[in-house]
Amino acid sequence: MKIDSHESIASAHPWLTILFCVGIGSIIGTTSCSNVPDWSHREARHTSLTVHYGPNAIASVILLPSSTPDLLIEVLRIEPPHLVQSFSSGGRRIHLPSGDQGVVVRCRYRLFRNYGADGKPSAWLTPNQLFPGATRIDRNQ
Repeated sequence: MKIDSHESIASAHPWLTILFCVGIGSIIGTTSCSNVPDWSHREARHTSLTVHYGPNAIASVILLPSSTPDLLIEVLRIEPPHLVQSFSSGGRRIHLPSGDQGVVVRCRYRLFRNYGADGKPSAWLTPNQLFPGATRIDRNQ
């Protein structure tokens, strides 16, 4: 088939356009699925908290949660905002200056349910487990 200079290959062979689109779509779909964990099949709990650490109850370091395959930290704000932070496999650590007046943490997270080998659901982590040493934990609406 002869193609005039003003005609495109796509208009002369529409099946080429279809094959191209299907090929690109399958490449994009495969790539995105392999890089993003699939949490859609797992039961999840969305929680928003305000966590207080009083001046009498805190040590020099506060351990805060960080995202894991079972816990997605969506928002975590610390007041006062300019405290020194460090990260390790155990989570996020806030290093407090001496004479601190207390810390308030505002956190929104998504917790995913795990199931044992027997198919039974595991217990949900509690806010007290996620924020050890907190003097008060308030659920936000």
